[in-house]
Amino acid sequence: MRANLLNDLVITLAKLFEGYSLPNFKGVNQQIKIFPQYLPQPNNIQFSNRKDNGLKNYDESDFEANFPCIVVKLEDLIDVEENARDFSSLKVKIICGITDKYIDDEGKIQANIDSQGYQDILNIQEKIRTYLLQNRVFCKKYLLKMPLTSRLLESDSWPVYFGEIECLFETFRPNMGNDYIYRRS
Repeated sequence: MRANLLNDLVITLAKLFEGYSLPNFKGVNQQIKIFPQYLPQPNNIQFSNRKDNGLKNYDESDFEANFPCIVVKLEDLIDVEENARDFSSLKVKIICGITDKYIDDEGKIQANIDSQGYQDILNIQEKIRTYLLQNRVFCKKYLLKMPLTSRLLESDSWPVYFGEIECLFETFRPNMGNDYIYRRS
């Protein structure tokens, strides 16, 4: 159930942002990358200064290669009984990240000095929010519950900007089997 929701959201967001591009760290417009649960780890990384074992040191360019991006994270699964109706609630966070910094053709770091990258985050969030509100029954399996919360992340993280959408989906859960016998002690 959880993995299905995660996959369905990733596929849906990839379709929603098809053809929508923003600058990456090289200043080139590219499609927004959609990741399930976490940013990917670079292959063959090490987190020390030793370079003699053939592994690559993790550096800033490995991190920067992921932007612009959206990460769909499953947070909680909550089983609830309410009014004789059994359902599960799935809490999801959709994290958006973009950059305002890029490296020009001469290898110099350039930046949008007016720090307006948050506007790109707001535009991404509004596109997702609008889609979810118009499609509250998502993939015929999940019901979007209110409230739907959208926020910019508070910390000053220039030249990278982040925002998140927090949502709760409800779906039916399996009922307890008939072979259970309740016994009072």
